[in-house]
Amino acid sequence: LELLYHIPEFIPEARGLEFLMILGTESYTNTVMTPKGISCNPYNHLIFIWGNFLLQSSNKENFIYLADFPKELSIKYMTRSFRGAVAIVTKTEEIWYLLEGTYRVYRLFPSKGWKVHISLQLMQQSSLYAS
Repeated sequence: LELLYHIPEFIPEARGLEFLMILGTESYTNTVMTPKGISCNPYNHLIFIWGNFLLQSSNKENFIYLADFPKELSIKYMTRSFRGAVAIVTKTEEIWYLLEGTYRVYRLFPSKGWKVHISLQLMQQSSLYAS
């Protein structure tokens, strides 16, 4: 085994940014990084290190901290598709979405859109519902 990268001890302070390139000069929060897993795509060499954070690298040297994923949550597992979509499930059963190579992480469930969808489905059972 070869050590490729030293994970920082604490989660970086992103200050409202979507992502942050980890260079070693950034400031850090008081939240400890708790790594849970690593995922590698052999076709595009994209690596994710995850836990209560999400790090991404395309060259095994430079890592990007994806700040849209909240540090209060912990990832239970990730699953990928051949088209580049990544589904992330947290320990609280929230579902998040990421497209490989991008920096935005989206919460899908539970979300405001999901609650509207459920409300519309419930409304469909009402006698007052009209398509």
